[in-house]
Amino acid sequence: MKINANDILMKKYSSNIDKLTKEASSMKNVNNKKNNDKALKKACKDFESFFINYMLKEMRKTVPKYDIIPETNAKKIFDSMFYEKISDRLADKGGIGIANMIYENVKQENFSK
Repeated sequence: MKINANDILMKKYSSNIDKLTKEASSMKNVNNKKNNDKALKKACKDFESFFINYMLKEMRKTVPKYDIIPETNAKKIFDSMFYEKISDRLADKGGIGIANMIYENVKQENFSK
């Protein structure tokens, strides 16, 4: 059975988007402001992680490929997991500021009323 790396990656992306959507919709149902704030921060950080991951993969496409390391499905999966971990760590350590901007904007728009 042949494993298609692109199918695995697309399932992972769609599951991340589904998680963010569920978190955002659950924020509407929670009455506790502290829980809303926590959930909003997590959703913003997850989005920033997803964005950084996408950006790293697109940047990697600009680097010339060499035949030293063949482009196998295993390498694609490894690279994907590697970029996911890097983007998660970057987002946890403050990222590039997108999470904070989104958090402040959404908090001001929705929770200050």
